[in-house]
Amino acid sequence: MRSRPRTAAVTSALAASALLFAGAASDGCSSTYATVGPDAGEAPPQGCVARACADDACGTVADGCGGALDCGRCGGPTSDPAAPTQCVDNRCVCSPRTCKSAGATCGQITDGCTGNVLFCGTCPTSDAGASDAGDAGASEAGATLYCGPQNACVPVPCTPRAQIDICKEIDKKRPCGMIKDGCGGVVDCGTTTTCTGTGQTCGGGGTEGICGCKPKTAATCAGACGNRPNGCGGTIYCGSCR
Repeated sequence: MRSRPRTAAVTSALAASALLFAGAASDGCSSTYATVGPDAGEAPPQGCVARACADDACGTVADGCGGALDCGRCGGPTSDPAAPTQCVDNRCVCSPRTCKSAGATCGQITDGCTGNVLFCGTCPTSDAGASDAGDAGASEAGATLYCGPQNACVPVPCTPRAQIDICKEIDKKRPCGMIKDGCGGVVDCGTTTTCTGTGQTCGGGGTEGICGCKPKTAATCAGACGNRPNGCGGTIYCGSCR
């Protein structure tokens, strides 16, 4: 059998190559091209369709046609850079947060990735190291605390008692001197000059901040007999005279 002329074989090979090249160029975005891209200054192949950002893409990525795509930050352009989702190799990767990494010391938070709920503890009944000024329930032991909106223990808001309520007489007990307002402050209910009555002094009856008088007892009679003043408007009996 006779072989085809050499010129015919060459022509056939060139035609096949042309068809292959045309097929590769027709999509304009072959894997080789999308990976490497055109040389600097070279226009993209005719008919190339640029790729869009994948759902989990971030940062700047190649569009497969010689250009670049800005796929933004993970979670959107206004997302917190400290959020659990970070851009790693142009892919959004979520690392679950902990109570410590989130700065939470009480209450509950989610891990930021899977929706799992983390319990970050409770607040102590008081803050022994806090100043009691302006804190509700303030005392020498500290201020009453609660879990605030930022999952941190903060003092309970406080409304101080009014002076008129603190200094008014109740059950024949008259307040005097400096008295706490319940929020770490004090109000002035007067000095010992406001305590009226025989022998009345501020705290004299043994209760701080209350006018009172400590009466004398029979131990102070020192040989006296009969009834003697007790120093508070009353009398004490010192026995009969011999």
